Amino acid sequence: MNEILSTLRQRFVKGLRQAPYEFFVPIVIAGRGIRFSLRFIAQQLDAAMAEARDKASRPRLRHK
Repeated sequence: MNEILSTLRQRFVKGLRQAPYEFFVPIVIAGRGIRFSLRFIAQQLDAAMAEARDKASRPRLRHK
């Protein structure tokens, strides 16, 4: 198991030295996508909470 991890580490370091952009560009793109997704979800939650507060503050009609 240690040999496998050592080999993987060596290949990762070698790849990082030879082509650093192939490692960092996908990470940056994924980070931007995650930020966009989180911002969208936060906006949807904010809109839902505002609607819930609006409904809660309306007077209720009671049926007799």
